[in-house]
Amino acid sequence: MKLGNKPLPNAPESEKIVIVAILWKQDTFMKITELGITSDHFYNSKHKIIFEIFTKMFSLNIDIDLVSVYEYIKKDKLENEVPLKYLAQINKEIPATAHFQVHCVILIEKYMQRQGISIAYKLYKDIESNEEITSTIYQTIHDLENSIEFKTSKSYYGTELAKIIYDEILKRMDNKNNDRLYTGWAETDKRLGGIERGDVVIVAGRPSMGKSHLAKILTYKWSIKESHVGAYFTLEMTPEQSMFRHIQIHTGINTRQLKEGELTLDEEKKVFDFLGTIHDLKNTYHVEMIPSLTPEKLKSRIKELIKKFNLRYIVIDHVGLMKVERSMESKTIEMTFISNFTKQIALEYNISIIELLQLNRETTKQAGKKPDLSNLKQSGAFEEDADSVIFIHRPEYYGEKEIEINRNRLSSHNITEIILAKNRNGDGTGSEFLYSNPKTHNLTKLDTFNHSIQETDTSHFEDDNEESAF
Repeated sequence: MKLGNKPLPNAPESEKIVIVAILWKQDTFMKITELGITSDHFYNSKHKIIFEIFTKMFSLNIDIDLVSVYEYIKKDKLENEVPLKYLAQINKEIPATAHFQVHCVILIEKYMQRQGISIAYKLYKDIESNEEITSTIYQTIHDLENSIEFKTSKSYYGTELAKIIYDEILKRMDNKNNDRLYTGWAETDKRLGGIERGDVVIVAGRPSMGKSHLAKILTYKWSIKESHVGAYFTLEMTPEQSMFRHIQIHTGINTRQLKEGELTLDEEKKVFDFLGTIHDLKNTYHVEMIPSLTPEKLKSRIKELIKKFNLRYIVIDHVGLMKVERSMESKTIEMTFISNFTKQIALEYNISIIELLQLNRETTKQAGKKPDLSNLKQSGAFEEDADSVIFIHRPEYYGEKEIEINRNRLSSHNITEIILAKNRNGDGTGSEFLYSNPKTHNLTKLDTFNHSIQETDTSHFEDDNEESAF
């Protein structure tokens, strides 16, 4: 606990004041722990052990006062570590503890300084030993965030809870809660009730089902039409490729034409009009390309976007390509770590996270080739951590010429089934059929099914890579 011969930053008087404040008044311990103080915030080893004793006594519902602490120390034979004379000494030494909260803040500041020095020293040693520098620096940023940010859990009491929920219900009754994200698909939105802050939504399917296509439709709606600040993290496309997809979705011009530059004057105008719209967005929509994206890198970038632009949601395309900083026993364990970490990010930073996930070939062995929650069992804890799971299924892709919709046998041409398989915070699960109409050159290319517009061409649905645009 020293830097050379010099002690690390600490505040011995503040440590004593906090300890004596607890000895003098029973309910002070709970107030201090609500401020985030733990035994780690004490530098002096005796003070650290005393606070640990307070914590054990509190958990056992034993009164914390000088006499009770004496008895506890004797009973557990801790006198060598915390002499009773020392406890009596600091109890006499401290004249007043009325402003113990100020001293709690001092302890937190000194603790953060110690953590910063410790992590900086570790970074120096890791670089000196020829560790992989980029990975080491990102891990250091992550460690610094965890140690230097002052975070605390919060307890909500009955009166406070009732007021929070009362205000929230009134807001929803008045339809003033416009912060939720809606897909625009009637049945899906009815069941979901909107995507809330803190939600993690999995969008899963086999290759060529259109996961990226669907995600880009939603990001266009949320960021361009509704001005929610969003970020699209792409792990398999360059920003240019990602924007080509957006142009294709918006204009109906196929990818080959865009790649070859074979545009008519009318098509050229549509492309430049769309790019003008994107240009005017300024900071509403971000395409993020981070090679070898790890949870730590993701968290660092999200924190930056929140500070600068008040980020509302992100999309990860796709989460199965994320990496972990350290070697783990199996791919399933790696995916579980990533899933747990991203859910924590959603809750900690109060944003929605849409995770695109590619299913394995087991789906194709099932009746009707339809995916279900069992297909996520080999993908770590994604199904467990997610608030909602949406599967994408295209019957036409598997050679089904007809499907049944509302008891009618209809052509499967350009039909996509959206299967809401898990819905933790909404109203039930179920399917909705969406229709993609190439003749409407705007973003309404995945509408709730209307069989009267079903007969059309599929000229823009060529599969230019694994994740086709339908």
